[in-house]
Amino acid sequence: MSRPETLERWKKIIDEYQRDRETLKAYCERLGVNTRLYHKYRNEIYGRSERSRFKSDILLPVIITNSQESKLTVNDIRIAYTGDSISDAELQRILRLCRDL
Repeated sequence: MSRPETLERWKKIIDEYQRDRETLKAYCERLGVNTRLYHKYRNEIYGRSERSRFKSDILLPVIITNSQESKLTVNDIRIAYTGDSISDAELQRILRLCRDL
């Protein structure tokens, strides 16, 4: 397999990984690829930060319930706060933090 074909194959593998659905280890085992090679090619294609392959405007699933104590769940992270409201800026900051975990 030529170098461009190898890079294209790994780019597809990297782009199809969805960290919210399964662990990287499980994903690599399912595909029969080595996690060390996954990291090697991810770094080569996207740089050292995996976040660079994710757009900054990703929509996250958020569930807000009505009660005295407000609760939201983002990427399986449960957040509870008391009071009538949370500012838009605070909510945006919380969502960014949860996205980057």
